[in-house]
Amino acid sequence: MKALSLEMPGLAVPRHWRAPLICLVLLLGALLWLLRETGMAMVHIWDRSGDFTHAWVVPPIAGWLVWRLRARLAVLQPRPAPAMVLPMAALTLMWWLSDRLAMNSGTQLALMGLLVTSVPLLLGLQVSRVILFPLCFLFFAVPVGDFMTPYLMHWTADAVVAGLRWTGIPVYREGQQLAIPSGRWAVVEACGGIRYLMSTLMVGSLFAYLNYRSALKRTVFMGLALVVPILANWARAYIIVMLGHLSNNEIATGVDHLLYGWVFFGIVIFTLFMIGSRWAEPEPSFAADRPMPVLAPAQQRRRDTGVAACALVALLATAWPHLLPSVSAGMPGPQPVIRLPQQLGTWRVAEVPTLDWTPMYEGARTTVNQAYRGPAGEVVVNLQYYRDQDYASKLVSSTNILVESGGRVWNRIAEGRVHGAGARPVEWNAAHVVLSDGARMPGGARAGFVVWQLYWVGGHLTTRQVEAKLWQAWLALTGQPDDAAAIILHAPAASQTEGDARLQSFVAENLATIERSLEQARDTR
Repeated sequence: MKALSLEMPGLAVPRHWRAPLICLVLLLGALLWLLRETGMAMVHIWDRSGDFTHAWVVPPIAGWLVWRLRARLAVLQPRPAPAMVLPMAALTLMWWLSDRLAMNSGTQLALMGLLVTSVPLLLGLQVSRVILFPLCFLFFAVPVGDFMTPYLMHWTADAVVAGLRWTGIPVYREGQQLAIPSGRWAVVEACGGIRYLMSTLMVGSLFAYLNYRSALKRTVFMGLALVVPILANWARAYIIVMLGHLSNNEIATGVDHLLYGWVFFGIVIFTLFMIGSRWAEPEPSFAADRPMPVLAPAQQRRRDTGVAACALVALLATAWPHLLPSVSAGMPGPQPVIRLPQQLGTWRVAEVPTLDWTPMYEGARTTVNQAYRGPAGEVVVNLQYYRDQDYASKLVSSTNILVESGGRVWNRIAEGRVHGAGARPVEWNAAHVVLSDGARMPGGARAGFVVWQLYWVGGHLTTRQVEAKLWQAWLALTGQPDDAAAIILHAPAASQTEGDARLQSFVAENLATIERSLEQARDTR
């Protein structure tokens, strides 16, 4: 029996493919075992997050795409590319550093990069070029993209407000909440459209690969698959609000809200694919009678030995982080103790803050929430202190936020950055927050506050999450303690101007004292 039947391709593996495929399967299995916690974290996100449910079908589709090319691959000679060990080593370093920083997205991208890079390492660049798209398609299985949600929500709210005003409906906007004559609407995370965007981009790229041959057509269609879901989501949100308004909120609410949204979006995307199919190009023919490559026995043994050696070197180059202590290994350090003085300049401790509000931070080793009153009014100091950070306890996290956008209790109606006064002027993240139900404080003022926030990482101050992570990476690489904190100040105020002025006065007097308290806590290790 021949090694491969051209009439029924794929029933047997060609002889010159057997050793490379065995080595590839063993290497992929070893990588998945070594990084099994990272892989299981990916699967857990697929399972619990509706935004990434599409990732379940990515590996099977990638496998099917490779299977379609089996006749073309069978006539190629797999040859190892030892130079690919270098990018695999770099990806391993990326995984180790991301693991030390408890960055799920970094570890998961590194894992997928290692799996994909194993293919050209053992099968060669010529083979990898043939299956380049299936290999790249696998990255759709990595659950990244949540960082776009706030931007998508903001754009959706902008589009809905513009549409309502264009149709003559008066609308009042506070942050992500909209008030029209028939009721109130909130643009929450599900309204941002990240789920539509990710799934459509995945399906659109697959459609472009299967239906087009020119790079220009593929690029144009993938661009449409990126833009159309965003525009369609804006239209969907506007139609939902209009249906509720015109029906006196009898339809397009509750389950109807989701049903109408999905139906409209499905019609738009189906139309996009129908139009795109008009310019489909036929698949190029492949000469199935091309001769199989034949190697002399000695050449094949040398090739197979090289493949096995590359697999072994790659395994050694990717296994070293697992010989080091885990990020969560060992007992945590001493509990940090933060001592704020009873008096900060002209500000004295107040027993009970005016507003019962705390930021939505999780996993802090120590939390301080202390109110102070001075000549300018009240300021509350909230410190979230992190030490020996891991996946359950880390300063920079998508779950650590000041106020949920469009929240049911508090609503962030304005945000930006301000420069604090004093001997050490630094930039702060600032937001104006009010009660969602429009409640009033004594005297008739709108219940709300102004909040300023800053990251303290090993003595370095920054407002930016990326910069905070980079400083944390530097601490990890240099073997320094990873102590970090969020400095959060808020002042009850009827307006942002009033709150900013009070916080400016407080920061000018007391930021240095707060920093010294954090440094003393770090020294208690």
